Amino acid sequence: MISIIPVSANNRFFGVEIEYVVEILTQKEFFIVPKVPDFTIGLVNIRGEIVPVFDLSTILFGITRKFNNSVLQNVILCKVLEKRFCLFVDKISKVIYSEEKNVKTYAENVWKDVRFIKFFVDFSELGGLVGILDMDNIVRYIEKTNVEFYRFVRR
Repeated sequence: MISIIPVSANNRFFGVEIEYVVEILTQKEFFIVPKVPDFTIGLVNIRGEIVPVFDLSTILFGITRKFNNSVLQNVILCKVLEKRFCLFVDKISKVIYSEEKNVKTYAENVWKDVRFIKFFVDFSELGGLVGILDMDNIVRYIEKTNVEFYRFVRR
């Protein structure tokens, strides 16, 4: 059985496997941090722990957004590869379940860039195939981009 939390980014549904989700935050105050990569929104304080917040739409689609107020809605606290971070998404739905038989392999005409997609699951309630996020690759991308960004900025 596969358990996912459906999230939307750029008007498309994706799934986050429940094993990576620590908590869903409906509203969270954040603090902007200057000179960070575009996908970094800022920092949040979760019970005394300072955690970075990343924008899933920017990671997946390169869409850079400006945030005018200091409160975010639809934030997921994740733990991946022993790293804790938050993902900001457009919408979060309730947990859904699927059987392994609904897992589909990659089809090139469905998604051109699959580095952040682990596999697809056919969820009729979400209108068909949903890409399940490869959270390990997302963390590696964030770490690599941050290292390259700060190396460039410090010159």
